[in-house]
Amino acid sequence: MKPLGAKLSAPVRTTVWLPERLLSNLQSSMSEAGYGQKSRSRWIGEAIEMLLDVEGYIEIVHENFLDGRGKVVHIPLNLPGVYVSSLKKVEQGCYEACGTSDISRSQIIRAAITFRLFRDSGGAIA
Repeated sequence: MKPLGAKLSAPVRTTVWLPERLLSNLQSSMSEAGYGQKSRSRWIGEAIEMLLDVEGYIEIVHENFLDGRGKVVHIPLNLPGVYVSSLKKVEQGCYEACGTSDISRSQIIRAAITFRLFRDSGGAIA
């Protein structure tokens, strides 16, 4: 909970490009954890915060890319304001690490989703 008087960022609307298989895995994980489709933005926001808490998150973001194989879908996302600052911190960290703004929000969000799915499935990164 934010302290009384703390400024809350406005929600951010964006589109995320995901491989169909990743979207399917996302929906399954959300369902297993008790999240409905209306809570997808919150689940993704939490994933961004989890990614930011990991040392080396910049490498995780850089290793995430669309390989052009398989069908890719786009999902609209209205990221709640409480998660916007985490997204901006990841963007800033990636910019400072490589001195370029070639990292898209979609790439950061895909990396966060992939990381959370991996972690939630008992992956080695925890």
